[in-house]
Amino acid sequence: MPSTDIKKGAQLLKYGRKGKPKFCPFRLSYDETSLIWISSSGNRSLKLASVSKIIPGQRTVRFLYHIFLASIRFSSLRKFSIFMLTSSSTLCSQTVFQWHLRPEKDYLSFSLIYNNGKRSLDLICKDKVEAEVWIAGLKVLISSGQD
Repeated sequence: MPSTDIKKGAQLLKYGRKGKPKFCPFRLSYDETSLIWISSSGNRSLKLASVSKIIPGQRTVRFLYHIFLASIRFSSLRKFSIFMLTSSSTLCSQTVFQWHLRPEKDYLSFSLIYNNGKRSLDLICKDKVEAEVWIAGLKVLISSGQD
């Protein structure tokens, strides 16, 4: 049974495929089968049955790629970006966190992996308690949906 906090919802920092991360209101659907949020393009949802796992912290390709970018010089970045565009469109499409990673917020972050591991929904909570509640609640819902 997920926490009532998840059912009520929260403003989570969402890292999308384009642009800067944005705060979006997230909540569970009434039947507890989907995660719903409101973005600039309208209402969005993710069926929890399509989620294969939750990864705590900033461990997805998007997070790790951003850490790498932040650690190299700009001239190298340009060469690396050209390589990325020409050699791997899949990896390139997962480079959202380029200049917006918050490594000091690693313990507040988590990712939902879905679409057979091809996509992730990367989120940061406002505090440790909120992160623990969301991660634990979603793990329960995801594991019960896979049984």
